[in-house]
Formats: sequence, C-alpha cells, structure tokens
Amino acid sequence: SVSSIFNKTNASPRGLFFPPMPHNDEVSWKRAIATAPHFAKAVVTNFVGSSDSNKSFEGMNYPYPIFVTMETTSEDLSYHLTEAVMNNYDQFKDSGPGMDGYQLSNQNFSWIFPYHPGAVKFYKKKGVWTSKHDKHNANLIKRQDVLAKAWQKTLKANLSGDAFKKKWLENRASGLKDAGMPNAYN
Repeated sequence: SVSSIFNKTNASPRGLFFPPMPHNDEVSWKRAIATAPHFAKAVVTNFVGSSDSNKSFEGMNYPYPIFVTMETTSEDLSYHLTEAVMNNYDQFKDSGPGMDGYQLSNQNFSWIFPYHPGAVKFYKKKGVWTSKHDKHNANLIKRQDVLAKAWQKTLKANLSGDAFKKKWLENRASGLKDAGMPNAYN
C-alpha cells in the first residue's frame, strides 16, 4: 500500500481508493479468502493517500514483509535468522514503512505459505506456535507436494505456450481436488 504503483495510481485523474473490509463481516471475508487466500485481515495504517483525517481502516493486506526460503535451507540458519529479526525488532522498527510486519505479535501463522522448521522451532520456543499451527503447516506442506506433482505431470506433457498453461491449470485443479484441497486462483 506504499509502493510506487500505488503512488502512480494515486496521481491519476481518478486517484486511489482502498476499500474498507470490516473485520466482523465474516460472510465477505469467507468469499474474499476463497478467491484470494493470500489476503488477511489488517488494520491498514500506512498507505498512499493517508492523512490526519484518514489514518487507518479495517481492510485486507498480506503479511509483509516476509522472508522466503527453500526447504533445503538449514534449520539452524532459518532459526537464527528468525531469532535475529524477532529479537531485534526494536532496533529497526522505525527504519521504513511496513516494519511492523516483523513484530512478533503481528505474525500470521495461518497464512498460505508453510513455515520452515527452523522458524517453527523459534516460534515454539517463544510460546506463540500451537498445535493448530502445526496442523495448518502440515496441510500447506501437503499442498506444496500436490502442486509439485501436478507441475511435474505438466512438464512431462511436453507442451508449450497456451497449451502448457491450459494443461497446468487442469493438472493443478485435478490434483487439488483429488487431495480434497481448495483451488483458489483458478
């Protein structure tokens, strides 16, 4: 909500509007998450076009900033990076917009990306990771495996262009359906 594309849009003749999404409107949230599961409830406080009279609103955002890693990253590295960021938040919290996303209390453990075992170890040590989060994380890892198999199946079809895209979407949808998982972004 503070990137250059938002500034560019805000400077256009129609300007920029961030629609509010009240957090207690569960029906709308259910529809929104079914369509775009990467969004999460957020009190948006830092956005292009904010002013003294328009400081914050209940809306949607995605957890940001985030660190993304590969499963091959060592548990030790992931643990210590998570520890360094979370334990030193007060030293960098004012260094730029969006830094509040690194605050321990702002972590969303039920989001769409699985957490690395090293990060999980840190959050468990802090007492903020629960068995509910373990179950969610295991489901996300299963989803990754389903998608990886669908991707390999698509590659083996030896297609290109639109035919490849079509086959990928078919294999993706089929794999998720067979696994009993939702198919957002279809």
